[in-house]
Amino acid sequence: MKKTLFLLFLIAVAAIVILMAVNKESAEQTWKRVSSACSQFVSPPSPAPSPEPARPAQTAHAPLQPLPAPAAAPTAQPLAPTANARAIFPIMPYVPVEKSRFGDRVPEVYSLLAKGGCTIVPGYVSDLDVAQAAGLKVLVTDPRVTRGDWKTVTEAQAEKDFLSLLKEINDHPAVAGFFIGDEPGADCFNGIAIVYKLIAKHAPGKMAVLGLLPNYADPVTQCKTPDYETYVRSFVDICKPPMFGYDHYALTPKALYPNDAYWQNLEIFRKIGLEKNIPFFVWIQAGTFLNLREMSAADIRFAIYTVLAYGAKGIGEFPFLSTQVSDYHNEPIDGFGQPSPFFYNFQHANEKLQRLGPELLRLRSDAVYHYTSAGVPAGSRTLAEGDFVKAIKPNTKEYRLLVSEFTHMDSGERYVMVVNCDLKQQVNVTLEFAKAPKAVDYYEPYLGYYIDFKSYPGIPPGEGRLIRVTPKPGN
Repeated sequence: MKKTLFLLFLIAVAAIVILMAVNKESAEQTWKRVSSACSQFVSPPSPAPSPEPARPAQTAHAPLQPLPAPAAAPTAQPLAPTANARAIFPIMPYVPVEKSRFGDRVPEVYSLLAKGGCTIVPGYVSDLDVAQAAGLKVLVTDPRVTRGDWKTVTEAQAEKDFLSLLKEINDHPAVAGFFIGDEPGADCFNGIAIVYKLIAKHAPGKMAVLGLLPNYADPVTQCKTPDYETYVRSFVDICKPPMFGYDHYALTPKALYPNDAYWQNLEIFRKIGLEKNIPFFVWIQAGTFLNLREMSAADIRFAIYTVLAYGAKGIGEFPFLSTQVSDYHNEPIDGFGQPSPFFYNFQHANEKLQRLGPELLRLRSDAVYHYTSAGVPAGSRTLAEGDFVKAIKPNTKEYRLLVSEFTHMDSGERYVMVVNCDLKQQVNVTLEFAKAPKAVDYYEPYLGYYIDFKSYPGIPPGEGRLIRVTPKPGN
């Protein structure tokens, strides 16, 4: 039967070739005829799938609306989107797009930043339309707000400059806020406070981003304070920022895992942020510079999820776009404005973060615990100190786990994040709670909704899982 069908196929093709020669039909017409002939000798196509339900219009970088669960997994039911489902989670590169470097390719570079998963980028007033066209929000970078004269600026001069900047911006919808500066010493705080005050007065609700020094900076020569925590507290007390953050780069070739200072820096910002009710963010490594190592996919996940587990409400990625300085390389976007080999690992991690991040914006950090066979970092808490998660059982003999507890600020629902801090192996975990819950769901970024699983899927090296815990009535 098969041989007969194949013979008929050859005869049909030969006939079409003869017709083409006789009628001088076009190649396109010939292709249509061949396709039609071939269709007689293959199995009929499967019925077309049912059309996807219509979804509401999406805003830039908003998580996709929940899709119906596949029939093969009846337990994976989509849940109603949360109230903050359309919020934008800040994923911020550090280096702005310079026209002097990229010329007419500026729009392409902005589009590449968006494809790389960035949501809010530093940029100039002249680029607001271009950034908006790429679907990005902008932290305006301008000498009138990103000043270099913090020690001498007067309120009158600062206000004059800032008002002239606002006039140029003209309420542009792409403006998310302003980039204030990076790594100042405490002797600059009084001048910086003037600009924060002006933003609160004339541009209320806009972001004001400034990165503080890490805790490995010299307290005397760099921080200009007796110790690091005094430096951070002085900034918050003097400047009264709407958000605060810092950079810390700890992944070196000499050791697979960061030292205790990495965790201590997170502990300080989490503690002060909760005390003052101010969200914090962290600049993570997005390139190779100084004495740091090339970022693997696991390194990128580790940098993102350990910060999220401590309650951060934004991620900065330094520099992300090449600085075109020889000591800096392996940025996701290279010095030619093209994606480097490292681009795709960041793109993948950031796309998942765009989905997951908005779920975290309304979660208050209750506790962070280290559960590890390698020893708890100095200054960190152990799981035994908690009263919500009773036990965690990994399926590996060696493990490095970070366990965070959260409460939703609106609904009061409880959440747990488990981060696999092991950079070499995947881990599966089972959680036990002090009070048996009614349901346990985990958020699946690929799908954009919570899935009810009685045992949790494997957590890749460096990655985390956000788990929602629904109590039984009366608990």
